[in-house]
Amino acid sequence: MRFETEGPTTILYDSGESLEDFLNQLTQEYPAFDKQHIVVDLTDRSDIRVSELKAFLSLAKAHRKAKKTFVVVAPDLDFNKTPAQLHVVPTRQEAYDLIEMEEIERDLGF
Repeated sequence: MRFETEGPTTILYDSGESLEDFLNQLTQEYPAFDKQHIVVDLTDRSDIRVSELKAFLSLAKAHRKAKKTFVVVAPDLDFNKTPAQLHVVPTRQEAYDLIEMEEIERDLGF
């Protein structure tokens, strides 16, 4: 896993390891990112399945409780089948848009 930070957002990139290894590493290093919005970029992984994304649910829920956004970028999915509690978008730009919308909602008290 590699990452870069852009302002209040950390983008985590898949480095080709198994999704399970990626998630384990993210879970271990999560305290370093827990104050940032998190974008998990899986655009290089064309074989990702909706069922595999469910493994991110617990982190996403914890992050939402901390009033931060957790979003997964995965372009080749049926987004109607993704869990409602997990934000999954097809592009990184849509991830930034989602973060911005949620920030506005938080500012308004929603």
